[in-house]
Amino acid sequence: MYGPGAFYDLDVEGHQAKLATDISKGQKCVVATPKNPNKNRDIGFEWFVLARIAIKRDVERDVLCRVFFGDHIEEETLSKGDAAHHPLYQIFFDKNGNFKHGHSVFQSK
Repeated sequence: MYGPGAFYDLDVEGHQAKLATDISKGQKCVVATPKNPNKNRDIGFEWFVLARIAIKRDVERDVLCRVFFGDHIEEETLSKGDAAHHPLYQIFFDKNGNFKHGHSVFQSK
């Protein structure tokens, strides 16, 4: 929808406007997505290096969004159970091991 390299978007108004405001160029970002949303068994994790953020219009919803662009560097797929207990990815899950839909931020140590 936004062109090559786009990997995530957040609305510029409302709740999402306050999310991911401290991400900078060169930072590694990961996007977690259920591979089969109906069964929600496997989760895909795609890693990117942020190149830029631009304001673009989501034409389907007719809203402005902050769009994150970057270079894809790696990806992996884990079962939901394994991902929920993985040290890097557990932030994407609630205390019951259910996949959170939305935005999460973690800092590498």
